[in-house]
Amino acid sequence: MDNKQNVGSSKSLFVLGLVLLLVMVAGAVALVWLLWLGFTSLEDDVAKAMITASGGVLAAALTVVVTKIMDTRREIKKELRQLYAEPYQKYITAMFDMMLSVRNGGGSTVDAANVEAMNQFSRSLILWGSDKAVAQWAEFRMTDWDAVPTNERAVRQITSMTQLMLAMRSDFGHKNRGVDDRQIASVFLTADAIQSVFGGRSAINATAAPQVSAPASAPVTSPEAPKRGQRPQPRSSKRQKGH
Repeated sequence: MDNKQNVGSSKSLFVLGLVLLLVMVAGAVALVWLLWLGFTSLEDDVAKAMITASGGVLAAALTVVVTKIMDTRREIKKELRQLYAEPYQKYITAMFDMMLSVRNGGGSTVDAANVEAMNQFSRSLILWGSDKAVAQWAEFRMTDWDAVPTNERAVRQITSMTQLMLAMRSDFGHKNRGVDDRQIASVFLTADAIQSVFGGRSAINATAAPQVSAPASAPVTSPEAPKRGQRPQPRSSKRQKGH
C-alpha cells in the first residue's frame, strides 16, 4: 500500500512540476516582451544590464524546475523497479522449477503449483509490468503453439521466453548490450539444446524436433546424437567377388 501511495505521490509531483514549468515559460515570454517594450525607451547601457539580470534569473528558475522534474522521474523509476521485483521473480522461479523437473525426468507437463505461479505472475504483470513485458507475455500466451510447424516450435517458444526475460532486465535498468536471446537461453538450457535450437534454426528436422509444452520449454536434445548404448549403423557396401 505504501508503494502505491509513493508512486501516486511521485506522479503528482511530476505533473505539478510540468504545470509549473509551462506557467513559468509563459510568464517568462510575457515578461521578456514587456521588458523589451520598456527597454526601448531606456539608454543602451541600462537596458543591457537589466536584460542580463533578467536572463540570469530566468535561467536559474528553469534549471531548478527541470532538475526537480528529472529527480521526480528517477524516483518514479526507482519505485516501479521495486514493484517489478516480485512478479518477475515468480516467473523466473516457476520457469526454472519446470526446467529442473524436465531435466530430472519429471516430464514436460506443468504441475498445479507452477500453473498457479504463472497465474499470479499474469495478474501482477497487468498492474506493475512494463509495456514491453506485457506485450511479450501476451504474445507468448496468445500464440497457438499447436498450429506452429513442429520444426519451428522449439525455436519460437524459447525465443519468446528469452525476449520476455530481456524486457525484464531492461525494466531493472540493464542495457542488455552484448546480451541476446541465445546467451539468456544458455543459462537454463543444456549445451546440446542451445546448439540444436540456435545453432541450426533452419536445419532442425521436422521428425526429430522436440515437443515443448507452454509455458516452459524442455531442454532440447540434438537430433543427430546417437542414443546411449546404440551402435552406429554400418554403411552398406557391395563386396566384389575375387577370381
